[in-house]
Amino acid sequence: MAEYEPLRREHFEGWDEAHKHWVRDVDEGHLVGFAAREKSEILCIGGLYANPDDGRLWAVFSSRGRPPPSVHKVAHKIVEAARTAGASEIWAELDETRPRAREWLLRFGFEETAEAGPMTRWRLDLGRPQRVQDK
Repeated sequence: MAEYEPLRREHFEGWDEAHKHWVRDVDEGHLVGFAAREKSEILCIGGLYANPDDGRLWAVFSSRGRPPPSVHKVAHKIVEAARTAGASEIWAELDETRPRAREWLLRFGFEETAEAGPMTRWRLDLGRPQRVQDK
């Protein structure tokens, strides 16, 4: 069974190069989140990134293989904490190379936008009830 812990610098050791920039964001307090661990292996990392350049709150997530089923409940708690703290929306970019990423965004209540970016951009309106279906 996966255990969850607050995201820290050491969780990125051995992670792929595409996520190395997250270390600086964790150190600077712009990225808060979790790491799911099973035994000594980090299964997935995720959280919310407060972008100081555009003022938006961005959802970030990456996993090695299929994440544990409980990750959806943890993500839901993070979103609810953001809503309680006064955030009005959360943004995400869809990486089509990640299996089930589109399904996860839809299932969570994100809606695709027409906004241009390096990937398709999605938005979760925190003024509406969140749709989470746990399987």
